[in-house]
Amino acid sequence: MTDVKASHADLSDEYSAVPHEMKAVAKLFGKEVLSQISLNELLENTAKIRKEVGDRAFLRAYHFLNETSRAKLQAEALKKNDIKTFLRLVMKVVIHLICIYRMC
Repeated sequence: MTDVKASHADLSDEYSAVPHEMKAVAKLFGKEVLSQISLNELLENTAKIRKEVGDRAFLRAYHFLNETSRAKLQAEALKKNDIKTFLRLVMKVVIHLICIYRMC
């Protein structure tokens, strides 16, 4: 990743709400940021999260944790020069994004 010294805050209210919503989910677990919880913890508390901070916050948290895990697997595949696995994981990202934004 590259720090381009830009902010997303001026792009839209929804986009600038991302950090707030993700931190709200983390706070339900007594954490500061989402990377301090696991995807399993998130999924085990789906109803509570949706009730207390909303569906969109839950979906954003799910997307973040899911993609963070997948990115690690992609990096491992590339280190092993396993292009087939890497591309399979890339396609999972595409399918995941389509489904999470209710296009499937």
